[in-house]
Amino acid sequence: MIAAATARMQCGGSAGGVFCAMARKGRPKPPEMQQALDAVGGIPALAMLLQVSPQRVARWRTIPAEYAVVIEAKIGLPRERVRPDRTITRRGG
Repeated sequence: MIAAATARMQCGGSAGGVFCAMARKGRPKPPEMQQALDAVGGIPALAMLLQVSPQRVARWRTIPAEYAVVIEAKIGLPRERVRPDRTITRRGG
């Protein structure tokens, strides 16, 4: 109850304002995610490149492994830098 009242005060007191103080806006992205965003020009550009919605990209904490290969092919950022926690094998020779 106290948290909701505090949130309302921080957001102007409206009933819908409860969510504005609880939003995760401004939380820094991990460096590998930020590198990809900087390389393409931000969340909307990365979303357009991967053919997903900007809202979906904004929710990511890390880039899903299936998109690491696409990012490498389209912008040249190595998949090992996009997903350093995963080993994504290369096909072909």
